[in-house]
Amino acid sequence: LRQWLHLENITQLPPDEKKFKTFYDDALEDAFTTESFMVFKYMVDENRPVTEFLSANYTFINNDLAKHYGLDKVDKYDFKKVTLKAPPRGGLLTQGAVLTSTSNGIETSPVLRGIWVLQNILGLKKPAPPPNVPALAVDTRGTRTLRQQLSAHTKSSRCATCHRHIDPLGFALENFDAIGTWREKYENNARVDTSGKLPTGQKYRKIGEFKKALLSRKDSFTQGRVSKFLTYATGRLLEAGDRGEIDRITAELKKDGNRLRDLVHLVVQSKIFLNK
Repeated sequence: LRQWLHLENITQLPPDEKKFKTFYDDALEDAFTTESFMVFKYMVDENRPVTEFLSANYTFINNDLAKHYGLDKVDKYDFKKVTLKAPPRGGLLTQGAVLTSTSNGIETSPVLRGIWVLQNILGLKKPAPPPNVPALAVDTRGTRTLRQQLSAHTKSSRCATCHRHIDPLGFALENFDAIGTWREKYENNARVDTSGKLPTGQKYRKIGEFKKALLSRKDSFTQGRVSKFLTYATGRLLEAGDRGEIDRITAELKKDGNRLRDLVHLVVQSKIFLNK
């Protein structure tokens, strides 16, 4: 889970101590990672559908995390499973661990978050940038939001090719700041715009619609999880010759509701794993 979610990024690019004082005062790094691991363990123990990585209406929190997420306090400081009544929380995309590890420690990065969703949720490869691309800040005078800055940066057709697939996925998470706090506006009072569409064309305006759009590709998402587990289990990148076994596992998994513990069993019984 730590490798899949790139949780090491939280330590490598820690949130700014002055700007995000509560991150340190409330020991949120430990709380974030504990939440992610407890959700994962629960899904394995209870053999939950892998789609709950996106759609779960529950999580595990302590009082500090409840305060950070704007949820009701739990009975004690230990972590407790709670039911989430509605978006925005629920699933990996809205967990503090993911939102912090896909930021740069000072502000959000729609590009980093977009690449994370592209690779880890949609299972697609990050497009290689063209050579000699200028850094972000071509001419951003008059811009007030990250969306406007990136729009100015990607006016070049060389940049636009990649960014039109990446950036909308990151903008969908802009209601969450660099440590996952919910916001409606930026510090300059400009309103956050989370609208966009997937590379496959599904449109969304808010985080709930974004999750539904991702879940409309349920089979692709499940196949992506199969590939991730096989990659981790074998310690190597998958090859073209592995495709048949990936498809077989995905089909077997679908028969019983795409459940997580079943996925673990199918991976360790696969030809790819047994012959590694």
